[in-house]
Amino acid sequence: MPDPKRILVTGASGFIGSTLVEAALAEGYEVWAGIRSTSSRQYLQHPEIHFLELPYENPNLLTEQLKESGQFNFVIHCAGVVKARSKDDFDRFNHIYSTRLIQALMDSGTVPEKFIFMSSLSVNGPGDPSGKPIRLSDQPKPNTAYGKSKLKTEGFLQSQPDFPFIILRPTGVYGPGDKDYFSYIDMIHQGIQPIIGFRKQYLSFIYVKDLTRLILNICELPYKRRTWLVSDGTIYTADEYGAIVSGILGKRSLIKIRIPVALIVVLGYCLEFLLGFFSVLPLLNRDKVKILTCFNWSCDSEDLKKDLNFQAEYTLTQGVRESVEWYRKAGWLK
Repeated sequence: MPDPKRILVTGASGFIGSTLVEAALAEGYEVWAGIRSTSSRQYLQHPEIHFLELPYENPNLLTEQLKESGQFNFVIHCAGVVKARSKDDFDRFNHIYSTRLIQALMDSGTVPEKFIFMSSLSVNGPGDPSGKPIRLSDQPKPNTAYGKSKLKTEGFLQSQPDFPFIILRPTGVYGPGDKDYFSYIDMIHQGIQPIIGFRKQYLSFIYVKDLTRLILNICELPYKRRTWLVSDGTIYTADEYGAIVSGILGKRSLIKIRIPVALIVVLGYCLEFLLGFFSVLPLLNRDKVKILTCFNWSCDSEDLKKDLNFQAEYTLTQGVRESVEWYRKAGWLK
């Protein structure tokens, strides 16, 4: 019986990374969790997980670590940050450290069969306010430091001749363990539904288990040096999303608070400034404000369906229901 294929998941302690680790173990891979010395292992308790500390701040040591660990069949690069204090921090964690990993793989002679980079729809920037979905062919126009840092890494990958990369730009990823969408779910659980601005907002989503299934499928397919947008294939409005969440939570009457965009902007800037004195970066910060106040984050993932025959197994209702069950069992919903 052949040895199982080896897969390295960076950012393994995070929401997507830890879910991917579990999915890869279930598929029979030899799974290595790429973490940092300060990473939590709360969601990495499976006894068959191998751990590899990746010293991104030291390129020479990083190269030696990869040389000693041996070649992986697949490297899934989920490491990075979605919130940071400055553009420089976004660049350091999402771009510089990513390029160091890629360079270290090349320098150590351990380039995998496939390197999958977890980018983001933020690379494209928001779509037209009319609701026309974002397409892969659209010129990237990221409006956040986060999106710009991801785009830089995409550019570096594309500049490396013959490097076997795949770039995935998922839309909003939600599911058990996610904290961003949980904050909205928790507000509705408390009986309050915030509504931003006075225009219809268009959204798209992908459930984390559908995303991880897609990633593992791509590992075994012959595609290389390709980029795809990733969603469940459906476009929703913010009102539709709110109705799904409130229905699952059983909240028939809500206090709906419509917040002007200008107020969100001021609040985000003020919170980041004030909490900065305590070295705390709030969930609502300047970069997050730029995402929340755009009215079209819907995307067209038809290329994914056409090329890979990808079909999401979870509807938004099914995914939110499973997430809510997890939040309740974990004690997040009081």
